[in-house]
Amino acid sequence: MARLPQPGGDKGNWGVILNDYLGQSLASDGTLKDSVVDSTQLASNAVTSAKIAPGAVTKSTVGLANVDNTSDVNKPVSAATQTALDAKADSAGLASTYVALWKASTAYSAGQFVVSPSGDTVTARTGFTSGASFDANNWNQRHLRVTPGAPSGAALFPDPVMRGDTIDSFTARPNGSSATRSPVEWIHDDTNAYLFHLTGGTNMAGAAALIGMGIDNGGVGLFANNKKTGIGIKVTQNDTITSALAYGMLINASSSVAPAFYYAAGLPNSKPGATVQNVYADAGTRLWEFRVSTVSGNADVLAGYITGRDGNLVWQTQASFQPTDTATIPMIVVGLSGQSANLQEWRVSGAGTPAYITNGGEVVSTLRIAARGAAASFDLYDTGGTVDSRRYRIANSSSNLVLQSRLDNNSAKQDLLLLGAASQNMGVAAFNSFGGGTKVMGIPNAGTVPSTNPVSGGVLYVEAGALKYRGSSGTVTVIGAA
Repeated sequence: MARLPQPGGDKGNWGVILNDYLGQSLASDGTLKDSVVDSTQLASNAVTSAKIAPGAVTKSTVGLANVDNTSDVNKPVSAATQTALDAKADSAGLASTYVALWKASTAYSAGQFVVSPSGDTVTARTGFTSGASFDANNWNQRHLRVTPGAPSGAALFPDPVMRGDTIDSFTARPNGSSATRSPVEWIHDDTNAYLFHLTGGTNMAGAAALIGMGIDNGGVGLFANNKKTGIGIKVTQNDTITSALAYGMLINASSSVAPAFYYAAGLPNSKPGATVQNVYADAGTRLWEFRVSTVSGNADVLAGYITGRDGNLVWQTQASFQPTDTATIPMIVVGLSGQSANLQEWRVSGAGTPAYITNGGEVVSTLRIAARGAAASFDLYDTGGTVDSRRYRIANSSSNLVLQSRLDNNSAKQDLLLLGAASQNMGVAAFNSFGGGTKVMGIPNAGTVPSTNPVSGGVLYVEAGALKYRGSSGTVTVIGAA
């Protein structure tokens, strides 16, 4: 290590030791060696601009050839930075497309949208200024809006805002313009799959619904405009259903004013309002089933059904036909052109042709005619039941069976025969003066006494109370005096 010579010592070596010491900093010509003086040898503030020669220090000498004396506000950005900035959305576009993040100590107006710290889109319930932390009581949670008139296919709800896994409600309001029929439009252009796929969770039950529609002031809740070859509404009942209450469609009719289902034919010769087809030739399949309730709200009694294989109507309870006025015929059965027999037939199920059933030996009719407040009757028309056509009436009058001939307008009524139910009497022309007898026949005075001879028989009649007989030869015999 270099050192200075020691006084009183280093005899004969002073020159060598001193030269070695000085040679640490000085060259052989006495000048300072390069890099001998650095910042560690300089005292603070020892170098000033006055000690530096003009032009001695330039941007090239210090290795900064591209340095310009430009203020910060005027400094340009690089081309790469500018390209990246151009790709970013401006603040105005963000405000109209995205919902801003919630901020502390910020004034919000009622209905203003923000994204909460948890990532949900919320609206302010009232105007207020937020505190240091988010308070959910000031916000309506998870409610989204749709802007009417948005371009078709536009992303109305970008993913950062929508957060589809947390949406509970959705509001869309058309703006009333005829050009904007819907604030939202999705176009399904696939040969399969769904435009919307709604699936009920394991906890869905009771009054929960995948889609709820409230119609408070007119309008249509669901409008299916079927134009060409599609199906307006399709319901599939899968064979995996295990509950009899898992209806494909349920309509609760609670109105005393409007029907639950209404069909109106829009054009002449329109197709039927409902077509029910049994695709399997199975007699056990029922196209329609009708049930009645013995307890309010419980449809627990089978009233009847229409079979699937042959279309027969099987009715298992009382059927009532009640017209709205006295001029309307309760039920009309019309046969095919040229059909003269079997227009109506009542028979026992499984029997051949009988129109009655027996119960313990007693014959019980399968056809019962009853009237309320008037005598029951059964009319037989001989010309199709047109006005003023001749008809025959079998009527129940005062517990007697009366056979009548009359016109539709009830003119020229004629009583043909009377049968007494209790007395077992028979009266010709509804004669009912039997003198207190039972199981007897009554004949009234002839309206016109026969004046010509009957052919191949005779005529029995009453004249002035006397029973007489006129034979085919013209002989009149008095059988009994008056």
